[in-house]
Amino acid sequence: MGIFTVNYDETNIRVLYPPSGLNRALSSVFLAGPIQGAPEWQQYFIDKVKESYTDNTVIQILNPRRTEFNKEKFVYEQQVDWETNSLNSADIIVFWLCNEVEHIEGRDYAQTSRFEIGEWVAKICECGSPKKIIIGIEDGFKGDRYIKYRTSKFGIPIYNNLDDIINEVINSI
Repeated sequence: MGIFTVNYDETNIRVLYPPSGLNRALSSVFLAGPIQGAPEWQQYFIDKVKESYTDNTVIQILNPRRTEFNKEKFVYEQQVDWETNSLNSADIIVFWLCNEVEHIEGRDYAQTSRFEIGEWVAKICECGSPKKIIIGIEDGFKGDRYIKYRTSKFGIPIYNNLDDIINEVINSI
């Protein structure tokens, strides 16, 4: 676990990492998508939002990718609970399904992200959750056909560009 789990700077953006607590009074965006085997797209997202966000309202970005990872000190259940609590608290959930850059033996790529998309599409579209879900799939991502088809039934657009997702988030806050 990193020593610094909250990143404060001169912007109105607060970035939180596990296992930090979050301020439920602030608007928040959760960055969902593969971590293991994936490029570090979350930092690009954060940097671009910081460059583009001009509102005076403070928002928090909930980033499940830890700043430091120590396998010996990592507690799986703590990570899953942090992500679950953060997803439940977030106003906007961003899913970015980027292409795999490193295969992790014994693990299907983006398996958790695929499950979470189904979970949150059901919660938002069928159960009336007030959250906003934004889904992006990078060109070449394997298994995109099914996700695109199923989400289209609920009128959820699929973006293929992370910059377009960032613009949508900024316009939705």
